[in-house]
Amino acid sequence: MWECCTRYVSSIDGVNGQKATFCFLLSPHVFSLLEDQVTPSSLSSPCCFCLFVLSTPFHMSASLPGAEGKLNEQIRERIAFLSRELALPHLADGFPHLREWRPRVPQAVSEETIAAHVDHTLLKSTATAAAVTRLCEEARTYQFCTVCVHDCFVPLCRALLEGSAVRVACVCNFPLGHSSPRVKAMEAAENIANGAQEIDTVMNVGLLRDRQYRKAYDDFFHIAQVCRERGVTLKIILETCLLSTEEIIDACIIGVANRVDFVKTSTGFSTAGATPEAVDVMLAVVGDACAVKVSGGVRDRPTALQYLRAGAQRIGTSSGTQICPL
Repeated sequence: MWECCTRYVSSIDGVNGQKATFCFLLSPHVFSLLEDQVTPSSLSSPCCFCLFVLSTPFHMSASLPGAEGKLNEQIRERIAFLSRELALPHLADGFPHLREWRPRVPQAVSEETIAAHVDHTLLKSTATAAAVTRLCEEARTYQFCTVCVHDCFVPLCRALLEGSAVRVACVCNFPLGHSSPRVKAMEAAENIANGAQEIDTVMNVGLLRDRQYRKAYDDFFHIAQVCRERGVTLKIILETCLLSTEEIIDACIIGVANRVDFVKTSTGFSTAGATPEAVDVMLAVVGDACAVKVSGGVRDRPTALQYLRAGAQRIGTSSGTQICPL
């Protein structure tokens, strides 16, 4: 019996410079073949049948509904609803950009300045001290904004990056976000004490999908307070691939209500990563109230540039050295 899967193998040039993916029909004994073990020379193997498929070029279009102001009425309605649900009568004051529609102004980001927006990331469970050391060396060389690692590597990163402008970010309650709010806050406090300058924590998606809005708000309340008191940047990961448009709107509103610094698309460990559609919604909701971080699936320079030029402030990626020119 044969099984079908689609795997991204590498960014290679196809017709007219388009990128390409490979679709494989794999026999069971190679179905779990690791991505980095597949090479062009192995594509003739009798274990697989290969189809060369040109991908659709990525485009963060200015005609997306959020960029055109078409979501503003829905966003205002959700703000009014959550204001009542959360007993936050002045919630709308945090969204002045929604009082009248303004076209989204493209950011002036060049290839040479991408690195300043990159969180250079290593979150694999197999990460070693040697790999994290290389990550920090690359961050110094490319002058990335941060390195983003698991909390156990925070002290090592602080030591290796001492004297540089590269900041140390770590994930908290990653990748599921299911711990209690107070546990998240205690974890963040310990990470900060160990040297973390930025915290990327994960929303409890189930609370939002169950429409338990007060609990979803409280999910971030204590960790936001811990980070604010210590002057540490807080990013909340929404896992947008699991949410409807309305749920993305609600999550962003709850983030702004908690005065977080960033709303972030994805962990990179769920069913999908960032999409132009999700980022468009996030940008439309938060305006200038907080920033947007795009992560999950950003592997090339054109994709990173389009997200940044559309208004995102950070890119989380493990492909920073491929994206940024030296």
